[in-house]
Amino acid sequence: SKLAVLGDVGITGELKVQGNGKFYSTDVKVHAASPSSDAHYLRLKHDNSDATVQANRGNLILSAQTAVYADVSVGIGTNNPTYELDVAGNIGLDEYIYHNGDTNTYLRFQDDHFGIRTAGSDRFIIAGTETVVNEDQADKDFRVESNNQAHTLFVEAGTDRVGIGTTLPSGILHVNNAGTGIIVANENAQPNNKNAG
Repeated sequence: SKLAVLGDVGITGELKVQGNGKFYSTDVKVHAASPSSDAHYLRLKHDNSDATVQANRGNLILSAQTAVYADVSVGIGTNNPTYELDVAGNIGLDEYIYHNGDTNTYLRFQDDHFGIRTAGSDRFIIAGTETVVNEDQADKDFRVESNNQAHTLFVEAGTDRVGIGTTLPSGILHVNNAGTGIIVANENAQPNNKNAG
């Protein structure tokens, strides 16, 4: 070493390190006040296994002009993240969750309102008083599957037709069922005994 100091060093002004400078220590504290008070400090610690960044008071804020980048998994509320971002707890956000590289596909949260938009069309909206499919009236079909039927309910957007058990409704309502057919019943109806007797 060109400079070795045993003890404390006081510096008034700036400390600049040029080149690939390194500070060697397994436990470093950067104090915002007198080092003897331990009032406010940022701690950098490494135990040859995990690295710890700790703010002893207040919040630890990471700030950058565009983004904060980490090329490893990040855990919030967990020290064993399973995914690139793993949050063990609740998440609060203002409005949008976007799909990267696909800006017209997103989830949108508003007051008493949740929407799913794909390919530039509002596919599904849950609002305070209604649930809407295909809000934009786009030519996007709607299909409901059941245990044994892939087209239990099918809305053909391009023709404004509804099919039950068919993908090719030929009228405004087309029911295709080789079994029980169509049953319309009012099981609560009372018999008419007006002319009895």
